[in-house]
Parts: sequence; C-alpha cells; structure tokens
Amino acid sequence: MSRILIKSNKLVNYLNRYLTLSSTSCLINNNGYVKNRLYSSSTTSTKPEPKKIKIYTKTGDKGTSSLFNGERRPKDDQIFNVLGDLDELSAHIGLSIDFIKMNTLSSKEVDSNQLVEKIKELEEIQCLLLDLGSHVATPRESSPDAHLRRTEFSEDNITRLEAQIDQIDQSLPPLRNFILPGGNVVSSQLHVCRSVCRRCERHLVPLLIGEYIDAAANKYINRLSDYFFTLARYASFVNNSPESIYRTPKERSVESNNNNNNKYQRKLDIVSMKDNNNNNNNNNNNNH
Repeated sequence: MSRILIKSNKLVNYLNRYLTLSSTSCLINNNGYVKNRLYSSSTTSTKPEPKKIKIYTKTGDKGTSSLFNGERRPKDDQIFNVLGDLDELSAHIGLSIDFIKMNTLSSKEVDSNQLVEKIKELEEIQCLLLDLGSHVATPRESSPDAHLRRTEFSEDNITRLEAQIDQIDQSLPPLRNFILPGGNVVSSQLHVCRSVCRRCERHLVPLLIGEYIDAAANKYINRLSDYFFTLARYASFVNNSPESIYRTPKERSVESNNNNNNKYQRKLDIVSMKDNNNNNNNNNNNNH
C-alpha cells in the first residue's frame, strides 16, 4: 500500500480537523503520513456524543432563579417580571407571523403579500428581545465588567427601528383619529403585541430609575410599541380593511338616535305596507 507524505504542518492540522468531522476513516500522523483510522490502534476512539440537556433543572423549585451574572433572586423580582413580559411579547410576535402567513395564503388581495416582507423584521425583533433579556438579567450594580460588555444593548437598534417605522408610515394615510384595535386578525394580533409591549415598558421603568439597565433598553421598548401600532395600521391598509375610529360620546349618541329613528321609520313602513295590502284586498273583494 502506498503512503502519501504531507510536509506542511498547517495543512496537516487543517486536514485532520476536516477529516475528523467527516465520515472518512483517514487521519494524518505527526510525520505527515496519511493513516487509516480503522486499522490504527491510536485512533480507535470516536468523538463523544453531545450530552442531551434536560428541560427541567429543579433549581427553581424553591422560588428563586438565576440571573446571567449567576446571582439568584426570587422569581417575583422586578427583573423577572420584565423577562416574563419579553417572553410573552415574543410569543405574541410568533403568533402574528403565523397569522400573516395564513392571511397571505387565504387572501385574494395582492397587496397582502407585502406583509410577508415584514416577517423577517419581526423575527429579528424576537432575537433582539432575547438580547434585551440578557441585558436586563445583568444588573449593572452587581455584574462584572466582562458580563456588562457582553450584554450591552446598542443604540443602533433604536435607530434601525425608527427607520422601519418611518418607512411603514410613509405608505399610510394621515392619522387624524384614535384607532380602535381591530380591522382583521393580523392587525388585531399586532395590537396585542403593542399592548404587551407597553406593559413591559411600565415594568422596565423601575429598573431604569434604579440604574439597573441602560437607557437604550427602555428607549427601544418605547419605540417598539410605536412600531407595532404602525404595523397594525399597515396590516389593515394592505388588506383593504377599514379602520375602526374612536367616536366621542356626542357622536355615539347622535348615531344611536339615528339608529332608533331608522328602526322607528322601518316599523312605520311595515305598518304602511300592511295597510296598503289590506286596502288592496278590500278593493278586490268589492270588485267581485
């Protein structure tokens, strides 16, 4: 059997890494010769299987959980309230994405396909919410600098989000009234995202005041609720769904009176029709 000699150490290391990951049975020894692993006593060991991680850890059974810096706190701590809000918001975003996909498949409106372009943005936001959660779970007053640098939340995220809001808003009609949640299932679900995002912001404020987090984190969540509001309007717009507008008590009262008057008028019309029918019947009988 012929042997192949490879003199470059860098090439040897590179090829060994490749061969180890591949299904080939060859390796290269220190002398640069290609060896068959199946017949080599020094290479009989295989790479160990990765250990499967269990879903449950039992470490939180006593009502505490661990932050990113290793500190344990009660699960009703304000930090975990925010982390719960972020998790809930991400779940609602996932539902919004699925509704967009379902709506696009069932809709006959060509413009509804424009919503599909927003799926990538929404998935990126889900990733950023995890990044934001890492930042929140690393309190500034009790975390080492290495952890703080690793979980820093950039202002660039806010700038990018503002640009996305402006881009969507350019295609919408001017906003002159308060908008009621609704329009279609996608728009309604995005309004749910907006309201959950607002709650998250309320829970973030104490952490901001206590200087546990950077200002960029709170700014992003504040801007994110504006994004969901704008995208909810966009979802109604591209699907030709009319927006529900808030009406003042006076406007609702006038509308209610008009409805009552219309009902009364319809009753009069019905009575009048019956009278006319009776008169016609009587005339017919008299003619006979």
